[in-house]
Amino acid sequence: MICPLRYDSGLNLQQAETRFKEAEKEFKRVKNHYSGLIGRFRKNMSKEDQESLLSCVGVLLPLGLEASVQEQVKQTENPENAVFYKASQLNAQIMLYLTKFKNIGIEQIQGIHF
Repeated sequence: MICPLRYDSGLNLQQAETRFKEAEKEFKRVKNHYSGLIGRFRKNMSKEDQESLLSCVGVLLPLGLEASVQEQVKQTENPENAVFYKASQLNAQIMLYLTKFKNIGIEQIQGIHF
């Protein structure tokens, strides 16, 4: 599980990129628990994995509001490489992934795809 991020923590861009990579790595770790032959048929997610993904969202949401991340968005020619964009995409992927489990309480609205 990754450590939560407080809003307006004053991270520089390198620190923000590091926090994004931590969340990305944690998401991949959790997904590995539910892949493979047996994992694909699991309909419920463990409490530990739920908390882990919640902590990822708790990092990704405030990360996009960091001043250094906002400044990068203003200055970049290719916004798809910006931490803000990558964090937003990963957050959407996590939320969509959570819709696959019955014990989470998140449902995908039909017609909306990420």
